[in-house]
Amino acid sequence: QKELDKTFLLVVISWSSEDDIDLHVTDPQGNEFYYEARTHPGSEASFEEDNRRGPGNEIWLHPNSEPGQYKIHYKYFRQSSSSVTVRGNVLFQGGRFPLPTTTLSNVNEKPLVTTITVDDEGNVTLG
Repeated sequence: QKELDKTFLLVVISWSSEDDIDLHVTDPQGNEFYYEARTHPGSEASFEEDNRRGPGNEIWLHPNSEPGQYKIHYKYFRQSSSSVTVRGNVLFQGGRFPLPTTTLSNVNEKPLVTTITVDDEGNVTLG
């Protein structure tokens, strides 16, 4: 039953300017996934896609997410405009949630966008 209660998590973000935005996902064990740390030993999760110049997308995937909290950050890595709006979605076995639309204005800005919680039964909540 425990295997049946697992869910995949897929986080996708996008933006429409020429800026470079980086997705960062920290799993319940404290592993931070991003373009320089695409995988971690002992985890099935992986950072799948990095765009260094927008308009672009970034993607992180965990095929069998463990229970716990996953923290989502966006980092304004390279600035081409005065601000950039980032939108995204988290998809999972039971559906999808839109991520909060976030506007970034300063290079190296890295706000916590949301927290995804997976419970022991594989239920996913946002916030």
